[in-house]
Amino acid sequence: ILEWKKTNNFKKLKGKKVNQVYGICFNPKGEMLIIKTRENWSLPGGTPEKGETFEQTLNREVDEEGDVDIDNLIPIGYNKIEQTKEGKKEVFYQLRYVGSITKVKKQTIDPATGIIPKRKCIKPEEFLYYCPWGKPGEAMMKEAMRLKSSLS
Repeated sequence: ILEWKKTNNFKKLKGKKVNQVYGICFNPKGEMLIIKTRENWSLPGGTPEKGETFEQTLNREVDEEGDVDIDNLIPIGYNKIEQTKEGKKEVFYQLRYVGSITKVKKQTIDPATGIIPKRKCIKPEEFLYYCPWGKPGEAMMKEAMRLKSSLS
């Protein structure tokens, strides 16, 4: 079960199992960054490391995958995932932020994959073409577009 929850505060998720922190990162032209490390395009982001805040995770992952610096991070919501694995119920969370791209750097190898990911800036209305995430993706993008103007 995947459920989208709109929120501007992740404090109540502290101590819960968060396995993704991803960002909708806008450049000054209003385009958003997507990354392709394997076969599919996605938002930049990844898994928190021990001792990291969610914002530190996003900054690190966006730098590792996209070689960009970001700022003005605003929480927009999360996916709550409930699944049964080997007879055990598991619940975890996938956080989403919006942010501003402040610097684009020369691309380097992503330490997690050992390759240089492809990066592309697209118009926000193209997102669901590259990342067909259904209703949760639509809701996430609606909130991201609502907050985009408050990033500067």
